[in-house]
Amino acid sequence: MKYLIPILSIFLLNLLLSADIANEKFSFSKLVSYAEDLSKKPYQERISPLPESLQNLTYSQYNLMRYNIENDLWVKDDLPFRISFFPLGTQLYSLPVEIYQINYDDSLIKSSFSSDLFQYNPDVNFIKEQMPKEAGFAGFKIRYNPKDKSFPNEFISFLGNSYFRAICNGSSYGLSNRGIAINTGLQDVAEEFPAFEKFFLKKPRKDDASITVYALLNGKSLTGAYSMNITPGKQTEIEINSVIFVRNSNHVELFCLAPITSMFWFTLGQPDNFHDYRPSVHNSEGLILKDSDKFMYGSLSNYPLYKMINNDISCNKLQYFGLIQRNREYNRYMDPGVKYHLNPDCTITPLNEWGKGKIRLFILPTLTEWMDNINLFWIPDIQPEPEKPFSLNYKIVYSLAEPDNGLSYARYTNLGTDLSNSKNTIFALSYQDRNELIAKAKDIKINLEIPEEVTIVSQPSIEKIEFNNTWRVLFSLTSRKKLIYDEKPFIIKCTLESEGKCISEQWRFLWYPL
Repeated sequence: MKYLIPILSIFLLNLLLSADIANEKFSFSKLVSYAEDLSKKPYQERISPLPESLQNLTYSQYNLMRYNIENDLWVKDDLPFRISFFPLGTQLYSLPVEIYQINYDDSLIKSSFSSDLFQYNPDVNFIKEQMPKEAGFAGFKIRYNPKDKSFPNEFISFLGNSYFRAICNGSSYGLSNRGIAINTGLQDVAEEFPAFEKFFLKKPRKDDASITVYALLNGKSLTGAYSMNITPGKQTEIEINSVIFVRNSNHVELFCLAPITSMFWFTLGQPDNFHDYRPSVHNSEGLILKDSDKFMYGSLSNYPLYKMINNDISCNKLQYFGLIQRNREYNRYMDPGVKYHLNPDCTITPLNEWGKGKIRLFILPTLTEWMDNINLFWIPDIQPEPEKPFSLNYKIVYSLAEPDNGLSYARYTNLGTDLSNSKNTIFALSYQDRNELIAKAKDIKINLEIPEEVTIVSQPSIEKIEFNNTWRVLFSLTSRKKLIYDEKPFIIKCTLESEGKCISEQWRFLWYPL
């Protein structure tokens, strides 16, 4: 009995908050106020309404439930956007979210769950029988239905904690984003996963090209209000305005902002393909970054014999950062199901003043393609603090074409063992020339930066490769130090210069000598 009153108090508090949101006219400023008020109250973990049998569904069983798109929100209103819902089920998707429609007069209508909204394969009929009548939804996806097409195409989904992912015209699903991450990649420190617990979907008008989604973020250490204006197309753009309130920083060592999550297992031209039949397996193969007037590209790598990697790039005035799939030839991947060659790039551009900080690349070693082992995020020098609202605004762009910075770029990164001396590694970087910067250069300087423990065995050289119209930079390195399991990799950098100016982006590689 002594625990009953506090639990009931917290439950009623949360219930009153939901009632306030549902009964008032909606505005983003009110959502920000709710988030601030919520940050001053004890955190209440959500409780799954599912029986254990449904929480323990396999992913294959979960996928045998199909939402009937004839039940889409706004399906009868002849609008350019429609909403489909995800059911609860499995350990990952056992916690419900509240989803509200914002009417034209800013009043709210809560989306009601019914098991009849879904179709069930005969093998999983038990799910419908055991699903609670008011179970709720795990998330939703948005479909775009332009006037010149007969079938609505999905282009973004919100499912699980604060995860969302989008596609653009012609792409397949690949990497994803999160509203925020906490303590990601820290040794012996628990990672925290705040969640979008309530969504508010602004009902579009018939000629709208964009749709706005608002979300209330809640977690043990913080709350937040998010506004996301989403425009699908050749580029899918998401403009985010967010305000974060720190509830309790006792368990927070690191706020990871505007995080991108992806997967990199192996790629063509690097030593280990894990005996797989495909040449490359990854959602993204490199990071891109512009800081002030400097452009960088980091070719990703995976070293299963070493521990997780954190690599930081300091920034004075961040212009954009992202993860990209630079090479899109089908024969580089040869996977007609996943379609890695069509996985989109994702770039993030600040829309307000972010100040100084660093971009962190966090890599988990992996032996399979089933782990999202790549994380890229912003760490500001001045971290969010309790009782001080922290505003972060930015634009996310999903595209099949990376930003054109006007410079030549390293299209392929190949490396392997020197057969004449197995302690040496040969690097072959194939540069794609932009604006004939390499072809017209009078005198090219290859600026190779290496750690002091690394020795250049053969000096870098450059030559034109007519067969694929690239310029190959070739050099070989050896290490005077054998790196052990928990040591950081060497960082190798290469830039092409002419007459004192950069004619290429800076290529970066995290290297563990074999």
